[in-house]
Amino acid sequence: MSYQTVEDYIASLEPWQMEIVARLRALLKQTDPPAIERIMWNQPVFDVNGHCFYIKAFQDHVNFGFFRGADLSDPEGLLHGSGKQMRHIPIKKASEITDNLETLTDMIYEAMRLNLEEGDSTLWD
Repeated sequence: MSYQTVEDYIASLEPWQMEIVARLRALLKQTDPPAIERIMWNQPVFDVNGHCFYIKAFQDHVNFGFFRGADLSDPEGLLHGSGKQMRHIPIKKASEITDNLETLTDMIYEAMRLNLEEGDSTLWD
């Protein structure tokens, strides 16, 4: 299935996935500056001076991804991945967002700051 909007993407999900995606989306919409959302690679991608975050639902979890994840502070050890830049946080229950809200918020603002200072990491060689 191909999605035109983030709303289309959310509407296609199971209820538990919808709740997680809606909460993550709300976090990103209340940032300053606000993250700009779009569908890319058939998933929601959020830009702040370039690609900054993505959300991707899987059968048993939802990934909250950071394009600059390798550069982020991760005091709670939430980030997964081993690529050059990208990392993600697998979320299985919406309560995990609430339980880690301060850490997630700190990571969001750190990722945004890096993009604002250094530009879009996806344009690097």
